[in-house]
Amino acid sequence: MTNDASIGQSAAESTKAAKALFVQASPERLLEFLNRQDDLDRVELLEFTPVTDGAGASNGIALFRIAHDVDGGRVEQDLVLRYMPGVQLLRQKSYADEFATVSALWHAGLPVPRPLWLDADGSILGCAGYVMERVDGRSPDAGMFVSGLLAEASDDDRRSMMLAAAGFHGRLRQLAIGPDAVPHLVDRGHGDTAVQRELDWWLTEARMAADTTDAKLAYVEQIRDWMVTHEPPLRPATLTHGDAQIANVMFRDGQIAAVVDWELSYLGHNEADLALILFLTQAHGAQAPGLGGVPSAADLVERYELEAGGPAEHLEYFTLLNFVKVLSIYLMLGDKMPNLDEVWAFHVDIVDAALAAAAAATEKVS
Repeated sequence: MTNDASIGQSAAESTKAAKALFVQASPERLLEFLNRQDDLDRVELLEFTPVTDGAGASNGIALFRIAHDVDGGRVEQDLVLRYMPGVQLLRQKSYADEFATVSALWHAGLPVPRPLWLDADGSILGCAGYVMERVDGRSPDAGMFVSGLLAEASDDDRRSMMLAAAGFHGRLRQLAIGPDAVPHLVDRGHGDTAVQRELDWWLTEARMAADTTDAKLAYVEQIRDWMVTHEPPLRPATLTHGDAQIANVMFRDGQIAAVVDWELSYLGHNEADLALILFLTQAHGAQAPGLGGVPSAADLVERYELEAGGPAEHLEYFTLLNFVKVLSIYLMLGDKMPNLDEVWAFHVDIVDAALAAAAAATEKVS
C-alpha cells in the first residue's frame, strides 16, 4: 500500500538512479578556472571532494579548499562548486540565472552562501556551474523527522528551527525583491500573470519529458486550467524560493546559517513556499507520530505572518501550485520511478482534495 514513507523511498531511489549517471567535475579544470579570476592569485587546490549523497538529483556538488595569496600572505579558503553533472533533469535550468538570484539575495542581506565566480557555459570548467563560499552549518534530512538534524534535536530546538524556516519566507515576502533586482526572472515562463508564467514553466518541463497523449499530463493540464480560470486577486509578484523544503535550510547553533538551492526561484508569491512547508510538515509528521516540538500549522502561519508584516493569502490556491510542480517532477522522472503509477494514484486523491479546498475558498471570497 502506498504511503508517505514509500513515496519518500521511491523518490530517494529515483535520486540515487539519477546521481549514478552524474559526470564528476574535473579538479584540474576547476583549478584552471580559479586561476583565471582577477581577485585570486597563485591558487593551489588543497582538497577536492565530490558530494555523492544528500544532494538533489539535478546538481553536482563538490566541496574543496584552496590556498591563495592575499596582501602578501597565504590564506586558505573553503568553497563549494555547484555544477551541471551531465544529466540535467530541469531542461530550462540556467546556472547564470541561479547565480544572479543568489547575488541579489546576498546584496539584500539575506543568509545565503556568497556567490563568487560563474562559468555560465562551462567553457572553462567543462560544465556550467559556479563557485560560492562554504557555509558552516547543517541541513535537516529530506526525511525531516525520521533521521538527521530535526530528528535528533530537542523538542524546543526542533520547534525553534522549524518556525525560523517559516519565518524566513515571511521575511522574504516583506523585503519584496522585485523585477528590478532580479530582471533575469522576468521572462521565466509565459503568460499574463506571475502564476500563469510559473505554471507554464513547469508544464513545459513536463511536456518535454512526457508523451503528449499521456493521461497523467492531461490531468496536470486540467489542474493548470482551473488555476488560470480561478486566479484570485494577488499583490505584485516578488522573489519566491520555489523549493521551501527544510532540507534547503542550513542551521548553526539552532539559527539559520544559510538558505540554499535557489534554482527554482521565480517572481511569484511566498505563500506557495509556506503552503509547501505546511504540507511537508503534515506529511512527514505522519511518519513520526508523537514527536514533540513540531509546530502546528497555525504556529507556522503565525510566524510567517509576523515576519511578512501581513496575512498569508490564498494558501489553498497556492497548495495546488505546489502539486502541479510535484506531479510535473514525477512526469520528468518517468522510468526512473518503477512504481510511478502507484505513487501517482496516491497523489491524485490528495490533489483532488486540494482542488476541492481551493474551490471552496475561492467561492467563499467571491
